[in-house]
Parts: sequence; C-alpha cells; structure tokens
Amino acid sequence: MHFRSVRAVFTTALLIFLIINPIFGKTIIINGNKHLTEQFIKSLTDSSDIYGSLMQSGYFDDISVKPMGDTVLVNVKEFPYIKNITINGNLIFPSIINKFSRFKNSVLNKKVLKDTLLSIIDFYNYNGYPEASFDTISVKDSILHIHLYQGEIDSIRFFNTSGSEKYIRKLLNLKEGDIIDNYTIQSTISNLLHSGYFYDARYFIKRKERYYLDFYLLDAFP
Repeated sequence: MHFRSVRAVFTTALLIFLIINPIFGKTIIINGNKHLTEQFIKSLTDSSDIYGSLMQSGYFDDISVKPMGDTVLVNVKEFPYIKNITINGNLIFPSIINKFSRFKNSVLNKKVLKDTLLSIIDFYNYNGYPEASFDTISVKDSILHIHLYQGEIDSIRFFNTSGSEKYIRKLLNLKEGDIIDNYTIQSTISNLLHSGYFYDARYFIKRKERYYLDFYLLDAFP
C-alpha cells in the first residue's frame, strides 16, 4: 500500500477515534476529593467513559464531568469515610464481624459493601437460617451502623383456625425470642400437619414495629 494511502487510513481512523472518544489526550483534573488521592481516582478512570468507570468503582455518591478546552474537570463526591463499625446484637456467627474490617479507616465502597452483605446472607442461608436479612444500614459521625436480622421472633400469631392456641403452641418447636432455622420451622410444620387437626399449615414473617411469625392453618374439622 502506498505511504499516502496508509497515512490517509491512519488519519481517518484517528479522527473516528477522537469523535468517539473526545476526551482522549486531555488533562483530567479531579475536584472534590477529600480522602481518595487524585492519583488513585485517575487509576479508576477509563478515558472512554469517565463517569461510568468512576460510578462503577463504588466509591462515589455523585460525579460530574465537564470538558473545558484541553482539560476535563471531574467533580466527585465521595461516600463517607468510615472510622468504626457497629453490628447489632448477639450474632449466631460472630466471625462475620471480621468481614467488615476492610471498611474501617477508609472511604466506604458501596459496591464492595453490597457484595459483602450478600455473601453474609448466603452464608446464613447455607447454614439453615432462611430469614436472615439486613434491616438498616446507615452512617453517622463516620460510624457504619449495620443491623442484621437473623430471624428473631417477637410474636407468634395464628390465623384461620378455631383450635386452642394453648394446644397449638405445644406443637411448636419454637417460641418468642427464638431464631428461625430450617430444621425448627420444618419440624414445627410437620408437627402441626401430623397432629391430625390441620389439613394445611404455612408460615410467614411479617415486619411492622415488631417481627411476627404468622401461622395460617386450615382446620381438618371445621
């Protein structure tokens, strides 16, 4: 191929690239960062999509990108800086606290936090605690507050049955204050069905101001 033809092809390709990626080659200036260094933020940046790459990193609550001549002004708002972490209550698996140590003394990364929370729920489910979930997650005064609901029951209620509550409670393998696990809830359902008094028995967890374990029962002898 002739040299001029090669140069023409190269020039055309470069023009197309610059049209698609107008920020390429421009100086990126970072503003608004308080704890993350400019060098670190730039290392997260993909010049073809500055906004998308930084949001995808999980460190920022808000980002704006403004090209200005030969520079690109990137304003960032970091998620809060975490100095300490609190997790509620008497945990069934105290070792999960160690999973949050990575967040101390650093800017909160919500992407990593989400993955961490999901892994803990998976761990609870795998070990037979199907109702585990994270109720509230908040940051105040640089402290990350986490409330993990493990399946604790505040109140047990019965519906669609004319049976004696006192008798029904004798069939249960759990009481108020217990934490629901697969074995306990399934054995309780089995007890109810094998008692001869019910055609069907199902349970639901309802959260209002308290956590309710509601049993919906279908009497065998209406």
